[in-house]
Amino acid sequence: MPVRSDPTKRRRQLVEAAAEILAERGGEATRLSDVAERLGVATSLVSYYFPMREDLILEATRFGADRYFAQESAELARISDPLKRLEHAIRWTIPDGPRDPTWIIMIEFWMRAIRRPPLQTVAAIFQSRARTLFAAIIEYGIASGRFEPVATSEEVAASIVAMIDGFAMRIVLMDPATDPEQMQALVTQYSRIAVGARSGRAAS
Repeated sequence: MPVRSDPTKRRRQLVEAAAEILAERGGEATRLSDVAERLGVATSLVSYYFPMREDLILEATRFGADRYFAQESAELARISDPLKRLEHAIRWTIPDGPRDPTWIIMIEFWMRAIRRPPLQTVAAIFQSRARTLFAAIIEYGIASGRFEPVATSEEVAASIVAMIDGFAMRIVLMDPATDPEQMQALVTQYSRIAVGARSGRAAS
């Protein structure tokens, strides 16, 4: 599909294409020419918007994270029960298999960030957003009288996110001892205990 003439839409289309390639091939194998080929445009057009390849990869990673959080927030807003909201967030976040595109992009980004301080700052922002998402669910459960967490909402959220990150790494790396459904069940079981989930109606 030809790239649209509107600069804002054109830039977004380049970023979307880069995100697709990033999930398929990884950061080291994603080139400006690959993005140009996918969209049927000249490489010079891509380099006009993104002179540095790393800038395009970073923007594609941001795009993938923003899309994930936007979709997840919209889904969670439609779930009124706090425990079901928490369980949905866990299902959504745990990779469904080793080829999960969102997690491939994220883990590739973490690897690049190890030796690049500017990327570490962005990685910290992503992690903060994930913790905030779970902390908001826990706070919602507390307010409704359904949760009595074993620690602060921020601390419990941090432990849930850390657990998910660890299992996600094993799933994407195709650890033969790791089953996505089993990992999801373990995180869910732990989370129910950590938030002190009550059954039945919310307390008054």
